[in-house]
Amino acid sequence: MTALPTLGGKNGAAVSINDFGQVAGVAEEDTVDAHCAAPQTHDFEAVQWEPGKGQIQKLRPFPGDSVGVGLWINDKGQVVGQSGSCGNTLLPPLANGPRAVLWENGAVIDLGNLGGACLNGCKSAALGAFGNTPLYISSRGHVVGLSALQGEQTFHAFSWTKETGKMQDLGTVQGDYASVAVGANDRGEVVGLSIDKSGNPRAFLRRNGMMIDLNTLVQANAPIYALVAQFINSSGQIAGFGVNGSGQTHAFLATPCP
Repeated sequence: MTALPTLGGKNGAAVSINDFGQVAGVAEEDTVDAHCAAPQTHDFEAVQWEPGKGQIQKLRPFPGDSVGVGLWINDKGQVVGQSGSCGNTLLPPLANGPRAVLWENGAVIDLGNLGGACLNGCKSAALGAFGNTPLYISSRGHVVGLSALQGEQTFHAFSWTKETGKMQDLGTVQGDYASVAVGANDRGEVVGLSIDKSGNPRAFLRRNGMMIDLNTLVQANAPIYALVAQFINSSGQIAGFGVNGSGQTHAFLATPCP
């Protein structure tokens, strides 16, 4: 195990790694910021570590913001994450903040939102704290995550591509209150979780423009009720976790049938 350098502060977190050994995450600076939410005291920045000892690159936040968090890096070195202030942006594993961003070739791009800016932090009685959060970027630059709706009381899964240039609201499984997109493949299929107003999740697959409860696609005697679909590969296989008949949490692999 090798310790990765920070930006002068004491703490850092490596969140994701690509096939070339580039790592995305967040590193603390030595700058004390009175606007930070306790127990945080210092500013932090999104960073990219290169596959070499001591090689750390600061990914500067969006103009006007003071901190950032890197959450996912693809094989092209594109990084998605969040940008904001020390008072409204939380470090991983909570990782929520006001601005969803993409870092590409040294530039930072604001991905927008679904109506909620979350400048003072978004929080609802049903769902707790949340923000505008990109969680994954594919090798083709397809970004998915969650974003606050207008009124800032709930959030929906979103999809973003450079071709569209704006977030697409993916909605929820019918009857649900919120959703989060966690992964996508190069065919444009998206997976994640859809949540009812009591906070209960169920895994979804979005395919051909439709949000589908993954549990409706598996065999009737499936050993797992899928709560979260986390990754989907180019063959359509889905990995995630759920509960069995005894209420125990288990990982699952769902493979498409002919």
